Amino acid sequence: LILPDQSTISCHKVVLMATSIFFETMFQSGLKESAEKDVRLDFADSNTIKTTIEFFYTGFIKVTTENVKALSAASDFLWCKHLKAHCDEFLKQKVNSSNYIDLYHFGKMFNMSALSSQAHQHILFNFKSFCEMPEFYSLTEDGLVEIVSEDELNVETEEIVIEAVVSWLNVDPDVRKGAFARIASHIRFPFCSLNTLTSNECLNKLVLDSGCMQLLHEALRSPYHRNCHHAVHNARFPPRQSSTLCFFGGKIFAFGGCTIGENTPLKFVASFNVEDANPDWRLEKEMLIAIEEPCVVHFADKMFVFGGRIGNTFSVVSQEFDPISNEWRLLSEMPGPCHGVAAVALNNKIYVVGGLNRVCYSFDPVNDEWKSLSPPTQLCLDGSATVWKGKILLSAYLCTSLVQEYDPATDRWSKQNQL
Repeated sequence: LILPDQSTISCHKVVLMATSIFFETMFQSGLKESAEKDVRLDFADSNTIKTTIEFFYTGFIKVTTENVKALSAASDFLWCKHLKAHCDEFLKQKVNSSNYIDLYHFGKMFNMSALSSQAHQHILFNFKSFCEMPEFYSLTEDGLVEIVSEDELNVETEEIVIEAVVSWLNVDPDVRKGAFARIASHIRFPFCSLNTLTSNECLNKLVLDSGCMQLLHEALRSPYHRNCHHAVHNARFPPRQSSTLCFFGGKIFAFGGCTIGENTPLKFVASFNVEDANPDWRLEKEMLIAIEEPCVVHFADKMFVFGGRIGNTFSVVSQEFDPISNEWRLLSEMPGPCHGVAAVALNNKIYVVGGLNRVCYSFDPVNDEWKSLSPPTQLCLDGSATVWKGKILLSAYLCTSLVQEYDPATDRWSKQNQL
């Protein structure tokens, strides 16, 4: 092989063909290179080509932040899926709030699925700040639809989505005005305020001009704006992704959730530092096991994720998250599945109580040990628990008159007056 700097590498055709579809095609297609002794390569710099060929022979390569993009481009050109997958996973781990836009485009350019997906998640969870960047206004129509149609889009209100779409249209109104009719079907109008649906002149003009008035009528007929006996079911009605929240160390952490419509649980974890001058969501290391609607509690300097759902099955999984090291650890499984439970820390232990299965478990974080205790006397699904004078108070969801008290010293439950 003759490289751009005129240096050469002696190689075996059989090795090149076994590791690269590019070389396999070259040597088997009858092209002139298949019969020549010397083959010139100029798709990358000489060092990148040498590193890649060495990988073909040894199966080892040192990927760094300095060479990963060049190696990614080289692996894409050579159709070397193993090297490309290695670079893809490396870049996925490097995505952060300062580079996710650049890496998103890079991942799309070279069809790197893991990188594109991770960077895409950053866009979804930093949507409001992303909308202020030049890259947002240069999105294609398909690119914008891909984002605003996501259930996982992190927005406080659907009005933020509408404002973003209008801003994108106004960059080039003559060219983009026709796009609103195609984008509008992906906006969750039922979650807009009544004032937005009826009094927003800009929105109403866009809707009238694009022939999308039925979308506003549909939203106004939704259960969110009037008593409606016949609910409307379509892609505009599912709310954006929801996750279990936990406040710890000055941050709000969000755990798990599901891809709405597909009923697929997520491993996702994000944090929001309320003490930052301009707080924004930041993706943390994913959970080891994807969970929907888990129970989350903090104990000492760690957070614990218990139970929840995996598809249609209630989970017994226990996971420990260390926010300082950003690492996860699997713990012993719970004594039984639970869903809709509450958890509190008391006397160096964690207590998981209530839920659909009326459970009461204690967990020793130091020894990683579970223990089954006396169950609550009444069903308490999606309730709340707190510690009061050495005992645990368990209150039913939206019903403060149903309060149960647990005494760890006697392992007994008793009914109490309302909170």
